[in-house]
Amino acid sequence: HCSMLQSAARLTGMIVLPMRRVWPLPALETGLSLESALRAGRKVVEAGVRAPSIAGMHFERWSLQHLGILIGTGALAWWAVQAGRRADRTKAHRIGAILAGVQIANTLLYMIYRIASGAWDVRYDLPMEFCNWSLVFSMLALYTWNRTMAEVSYFWIMTGSLQGVITPDLQVSFPHVYFFVFFINHCGLVISALYLVFG
Repeated sequence: HCSMLQSAARLTGMIVLPMRRVWPLPALETGLSLESALRAGRKVVEAGVRAPSIAGMHFERWSLQHLGILIGTGALAWWAVQAGRRADRTKAHRIGAILAGVQIANTLLYMIYRIASGAWDVRYDLPMEFCNWSLVFSMLALYTWNRTMAEVSYFWIMTGSLQGVITPDLQVSFPHVYFFVFFINHCGLVISALYLVFG
């Protein structure tokens, strides 16, 4: 049994912790006992938990920080809708282009960050999540003012992205880069959807 476990340990060779930080396991020599292997693995996990970039970073729902984000999103959405209603066609299109531009910049900067840090992975970073497709339709609607795209993006965002703002599932908090990426993306989508329909 020990030899089988040692072989499995050699094949895996690493433990992947939250934030996709990769911590290599100590080399397992042929004579290493099961107890030693488990002890070595436990030390690696404990080291990861104590890492300052991971420890204490979990985002807390309904905290003052979360409530501030919700209030800020509501206030920005109200301002955008009111500005859109008062603006002429040219200014309304300009506001839409700004909203779309912020989302594009947010997405591109995050991709650059992921690639530059060596963390980009085709399994996680291709834009195939529901919010990614909502983002595509939202940006196209804001640039083209196509009614169908606006309607699709509104219902997708209100049933999907809005839930991400109200009940975010984040393993990191301020000031981690993904904290900003997540809320700029999700809050921006909600603001854009409300602007498209009511602005």
